Amino acid sequence: MKRQAQTIFLLSCLCVAAMWAAFFFLNARQPVLENGQELSPDLYWGSRLNGWEETEGGWTFTLSVGPSAHDTVPETGIFLSLWVSRLSPAPQILCDGLPLLPSPDNPQEYPLPALPNDKGSLRLFLAEPACNVYVANRTDLAHWLRLKEQATWATVAAMLVLAVYALVLYRGKPSEKYLLDFLFFQSLLLLWEVFRVLPDSWQASYPGLVIGRSFTPLAAIASLKYCLRLSEQSLPPRLEACLRWSCLPLWAVTAYLISQIIPPLRAVTNVLLYLLCLAALSSAVAKKIRGALWPFFGMLLRVGLSPSILLLPFSWVSARESLLFYFLRHVHFIDIPLSLAIMVFVNQRFARQFDESERLARHLDELVSKRTERLKQMQDERQSMIMNITHDLRTPLFVMRSCLETLEANADSLPAMLPILKERSDFVSSLTEDLFLLVKLQEGKLMLSFQRECLSEVLQRLAASLRLQAQQKGIALSAEVIPNLYVWGDAVRLQQIFQNLISNALHYTPEGGTVSVRMRVEENREGAGAVPILSAAASEPVPGFVVVSVCDSGKGISAADAEHIFERYFYTKSDNKHDSSGLGLSIAKELTVLHHGDIRVRSKVGQGSEFLVRLPLVD
Repeated sequence: MKRQAQTIFLLSCLCVAAMWAAFFFLNARQPVLENGQELSPDLYWGSRLNGWEETEGGWTFTLSVGPSAHDTVPETGIFLSLWVSRLSPAPQILCDGLPLLPSPDNPQEYPLPALPNDKGSLRLFLAEPACNVYVANRTDLAHWLRLKEQATWATVAAMLVLAVYALVLYRGKPSEKYLLDFLFFQSLLLLWEVFRVLPDSWQASYPGLVIGRSFTPLAAIASLKYCLRLSEQSLPPRLEACLRWSCLPLWAVTAYLISQIIPPLRAVTNVLLYLLCLAALSSAVAKKIRGALWPFFGMLLRVGLSPSILLLPFSWVSARESLLFYFLRHVHFIDIPLSLAIMVFVNQRFARQFDESERLARHLDELVSKRTERLKQMQDERQSMIMNITHDLRTPLFVMRSCLETLEANADSLPAMLPILKERSDFVSSLTEDLFLLVKLQEGKLMLSFQRECLSEVLQRLAASLRLQAQQKGIALSAEVIPNLYVWGDAVRLQQIFQNLISNALHYTPEGGTVSVRMRVEENREGAGAVPILSAAASEPVPGFVVVSVCDSGKGISAADAEHIFERYFYTKSDNKHDSSGLGLSIAKELTVLHHGDIRVRSKVGQGSEFLVRLPLVD
């Protein structure tokens, strides 16, 4: 990405160099009146006076007038004016020894006397040649000035609209800090344009000169701050502190002092600041920040179209500036493309945020809808569970009450009633324990004592304890156990998982059926997903997984029930319910998940069911 950013920056520098070369080429093609050259009609609309001769006390220029100068309007003659590029201090100009006075409408315009009808010349004297002097027809010059004023006010209006737009956006979304940089940048441009339409006398004052000469570096610094924030780049703390808004007045004073002491250094600083802006935006484009191309091309145009502004302190640039490019520079329209590009970027970012908000809102609505549906489903399941539990409790309580009433009437029936009372009491106790365990699982308050356990021994002991129950029902219970397979878990809860599964299989298997428990080992394949660390002792990846299968030849489970059989509060709608709480499978799944395993079922109605528990092994 760094190499790509460097390539983009290099190409942008080449584009800037090409635009600057085009500027100098077009500027060189503008009319220039050499010292002693005969004035012709094609030079009326604005020509720079070039070739001033140094004389005692100043500089002179000879403006030759020939018959061709009157070819266009021989009846009225030609009325020319001189235009000086500097306003303060007001230059002293003499024409044939007589002082020229500035126009009352514009202090930079010096009307010349009427040209002689015959061949002659006008001799101009300039006390200090620290400014460019242009000659132009007064009518053409007035036309250019009107266009310049109209363009300036249009630029002021555009900057005002953009500044207000940036202010509205920032007030509406103050958390977006890049909007503050955009607002400051637009406000700075607006103040600069307002400064340009102030009276010329104020612009020529000392405060006006300070503002005029410090604007370009301030605008460059504001652009740099915005570009750095846009490209998501951070600066060293000290440099970042130097670019704070509170330091800008200091930068303004420094820029003015540099322009007074070393004018070329001011130009070099301006160019470097804008090149840093291009480098930051090149990095943003390389990072593929969405919309970054807009400010990048805007900045490219801003730098490429402003050589006369950035390089003005160099005399070889300012001394060769034509009247056309002088007016274009003072209109300052080159900031509008950059401002519009930034506005487009901001609009696109806001549009993306709005789309993202709408997407998140729709997603939130979907989540709320699903959550509401789930809560309703859970409420229905709870109600169904309460009804089932209530039914399961009423039956043993009714039996126990009937037994007690029988004992009350006939004490000799105690031996017959005692097994019934014990069996019903055990059922109520088991149901209570399951409910209590399920509540603790739901609230995450079940404490497990994890240690290295031999799952093979757990299954062997469990199969031995349940084999008598299977024989009483006429069911063949078999266990094919692989020795010495260890898992990290709680022995009591591991036994509870498989006891629930085997007991469930025995309940639903008819007499003469079979229930089998088998084990197999799966390797830990690469790419199968990260295996969680079960404890601090398990510091290395697990060697594999053990899969325990509990298979029965019972009536099976329907596809509709198989999808929900492990859900909490789910109770099958089977007509042949056995004496159980209906919570065993839900508890088995919760405990399996706590042991970092998974459980699933495969079943067909009338062909039996197979429950598969997969747990990670440890060495």
